[in-house]
Amino acid sequence: MAHGISFASLCLTLSLFATQANACADHFYFNPDKAGFFTGALIRMAGLAPPEQAFKVKHPPLSAVVVGEDSVITINYKRPWFSKNVRLHFAGTRNVEMLDEEIELTDYQGAVTARFRLKGRGFDAITVTVSGEHKGEVLRYSSRVNVMAKHAPSSPDRQVSAR
Repeated sequence: MAHGISFASLCLTLSLFATQANACADHFYFNPDKAGFFTGALIRMAGLAPPEQAFKVKHPPLSAVVVGEDSVITINYKRPWFSKNVRLHFAGTRNVEMLDEEIELTDYQGAVTARFRLKGRGFDAITVTVSGEHKGEVLRYSSRVNVMAKHAPSSPDRQVSAR
């Protein structure tokens, strides 16, 4: 009886450990860019580094805009040679109206601007998804731009009286 309970608890412990280890797989990767030349090469060859993204996209993590006004975000991109049908897709949350929902990337590197309008205050974001074909595979990467409402600048026509 005692062996049965200890065996069951051992199996339960190992099964829980396996799911926790699976969930934290991203934490086991090493960053080869922080290592030296030879150590970085060894990390990449051993498969201890995550694969490098084929389509590189850079954008600001946060955009502060005035509610109701048209705004833009600038996205810098770089795509490899021999890639095709590369597009940027934009999707906003409830208070973000995207004026440009899709942009085709014809150059191999550059910058594009996406227009949007913030309709209200809240926790809002824009999801930027780059998709395309490279080496016979359809690749898709997503990132996020948080959008924050800021106060409108006061107009010179308004006068404030102190009483």
